[in-house]
This record gives sequence, C-alpha cells and structure tokens, in this order.
Amino acid sequence: MTAIAWDETPEVTDRRHRAPLSRLVLAEVRWIFRRPRTLVVLALLAIFPPIIGISIVLAGPGEASGEAPLFVAAATSALSIPLGSFMMLMSLFLPLAVAMAGADAIAGEQSVGALRGWLVA
Repeated sequence: MTAIAWDETPEVTDRRHRAPLSRLVLAEVRWIFRRPRTLVVLALLAIFPPIIGISIVLAGPGEASGEAPLFVAAATSALSIPLGSFMMLMSLFLPLAVAMAGADAIAGEQSVGALRGWLVA
C-alpha cells in the first residue's frame, strides 16, 4: 500500500454556509402562491373592483327630480370608480385575505411540527 503525503493540511473552517435571504424568501413566496386557496382568493380580489364599477354604473342616478346627487355624479367619473372600489377593497376584503394567508401559514407550520419548535426555543 502506498501512502500519499500531503504538503499542506486542509483548512478546517467553522463557518456554516447559509442560504441567501432572497432565496429563502422566494421559496416561501412560491410555497404560498402554489396553493389553490391562495389563487382563488387572489382571483376574487381581482374580480371585486369591476363588479363595484359595473354596479355603480347600472344603479345610475335614479328617478330623482332635478340634478343627480353629488355622490352619483362623482361615482360615474372615470377616476372615482376604480378609486372607490379600491378603497372598499382595502377596507373590507384585503384584511380578510391577509388573515386567511397568515392562518394558513401558521396551520401549515403546526402540522409539520415546526411551530412547536419555535415556541419552545
């Protein structure tokens, strides 16, 4: 048997190689957006503003005598329909969607057992 003599000893490092933060965040975002539940909620959030706009236009000024009320006149402008539906979306449905995504993430961590480790540490 022959032995190979090393001229230099290999360096021993105590540094651990960690994944970059961007790769970890991207993996979590992929995990969230791959779920069908998330895609359904996003589709509902995307459908909501056109429904509000169409309902305001179809409602019209009504049969009031004289000029249309200020709200209806402002609601039929091209800028206020998207703005109003976006404000309604942000105040009513966006918190619901975020709460659903957060609850789903916590439930997923609990089912794997990682949440217990986080709470103990």
